[in-house]
Amino acid sequence: MILVRGIRSSSKVMYFTNLFPIAVLLLLLAYSSVKYGLSVWYASSNLYFSPTQEKASELPSWEIWADAASQVLFTLGHMFGGIITLASYNDLRQNTLRTALYIVLWDTALSFLFGCLVFISLSKLTTVSNVGIDVLLNTTHTDSVEVVFTAYPAFLAEVDSPIWFVLFFLMIFTLGIDSLIGLVETVTTALFDNFTRLRNRYFPNVCAVIYVMFILGLPMCTSTGFELVEFMHSHTCNLTLPLLGISHTVLFCYVFGFDDLMTIIRQELRVTIPKSIEWYLRLALKYISPVAFFDWRLLLRPTQDFLPAYLREHSNRPDMYILADY
Repeated sequence: MILVRGIRSSSKVMYFTNLFPIAVLLLLLAYSSVKYGLSVWYASSNLYFSPTQEKASELPSWEIWADAASQVLFTLGHMFGGIITLASYNDLRQNTLRTALYIVLWDTALSFLFGCLVFISLSKLTTVSNVGIDVLLNTTHTDSVEVVFTAYPAFLAEVDSPIWFVLFFLMIFTLGIDSLIGLVETVTTALFDNFTRLRNRYFPNVCAVIYVMFILGLPMCTSTGFELVEFMHSHTCNLTLPLLGISHTVLFCYVFGFDDLMTIIRQELRVTIPKSIEWYLRLALKYISPVAFFDWRLLLRPTQDFLPAYLREHSNRPDMYILADY
């Protein structure tokens, strides 16, 4: 029903799906300060923000920067086509530079809030179990989302009122709805632009796309669904997103031309770009981004190393042979 009128109805819902998770995270952070005390807050802040010798020793590693680039591409979602699709509905005079800056700042703030809550929960777990944070993280698959599924349930186990469970569920639900709106809009826009006759039956076709996505998502709800999610994550995010990022930067900056792009933004969109911002964009898009997106592990690592940790550890099982060989 959110997409019944296309972007006219979904855009209004996305205001709520973007603001509600921020409000819930702020409430959870405030509750944690009262529940755990400031000592846990300080400990979690030191774990999250304070530089250490161990962290500094990992900075020269190329894998750290490649993983960071993949994470940025995943959280922003612009390589999935959602932002480009939604931006196509903007007015021609929309200040795209300002909008892009708002999107990046909003995504960064949301990521920091999620990270703060995760490390607060991990700090509390280290206090209760009397083990270090490194030992606690080594008990889970640190290259997967299992850390989040360890931290948040541990946090919710400490709450006193069931209202927090409801708020947390609604937060996860709205985040999922927000992601699906962009994904469905991307697929349906591509279909309607290439097959214009489908626009005559807009709502049934949108329902058909959602139904197909629902069927494709059912295997992830089975007993081995988590391993399937990790397997797809390792092949869609760690491999394809950096390649798509390189393709976008090369096409816009070298094939189309960075100077021509800036000219169109100034003349057609009538957006004023200061010289300092233009030089920053030139340096970031033409030189830094292609190097950051390129993952040398694509050339240096064997194929099986791209499997998620769970499949690598169980690749000797007979039912894992096909996945390991893949």
